[in-house]
Amino acid sequence: PYLRRDEWHSLNGPWRFAFDPHVNGEQLGWHRSRPGKPASDKRLTINVPFPWESPLSGVAAPEYRGAGWYEREVTIPAAWAGQRAFLNFGAVDWSARVWVNGQIAAEHDNGYLPFSIDLSEYAQAGETVTVTVRAWDIAEATTLVGKQVPRWYTYSSGIWQSVWLEPRPANHITGVRISPDVANEQAAAQVDLDIAAAGSYRLRIVSPDGSFPASESSHTLQPGSQTVSVTFAVPSPKLWSPET
Repeated sequence: PYLRRDEWHSLNGPWRFAFDPHVNGEQLGWHRSRPGKPASDKRLTINVPFPWESPLSGVAAPEYRGAGWYEREVTIPAAWAGQRAFLNFGAVDWSARVWVNGQIAAEHDNGYLPFSIDLSEYAQAGETVTVTVRAWDIAEATTLVGKQVPRWYTYSSGIWQSVWLEPRPANHITGVRISPDVANEQAAAQVDLDIAAAGSYRLRIVSPDGSFPASESSHTLQPGSQTVSVTFAVPSPKLWSPET
């Protein structure tokens, strides 16, 4: 995970899989799956997170362009009661639609960026859901994509980065961006938050190895997604170089 979650569960490994060369899987209801009741004839098995072009995926179809369907059951641990379970995708190339128990849960058009789904809207701790993903990639050999062309590399279609499940408390950090200010020996952090209830919150920034002093600030926050900005000291910063 991008952020520290002590109890995260990897969902890499075998998923049920099917190619959809006629792009009619959705019309045929391949997404209407429930635990124990798969809605499609997904007879292949693919090893996530290897793209379907890769031999390590177990599918090894480097010439295929179009839609591919993934499916597996996911159980939310009972010990996560009181927290929100999030399903995370590192990257799906290029376009992804995700259903949970037959309900559309996310659409994401970017083959390189991660995205997350809050499963607490669909199931509680201790319950099992069926996750179905339709990946769509029709990159042509004539597409200008730098060095990533068939002469040197195969394409990387479908789920090509890790998938994992993680619990998040009601109030949690969703992202962090840090900008250095070398001249003033400090840094500015923009911290993205998801807040359940209005109130006063403390934000602490610490260095595990003691490279800079801990910083603490108070913020009055409202429910929902928001960003707070804080500045903290970094005395004698170690600048990047090939040696460091």
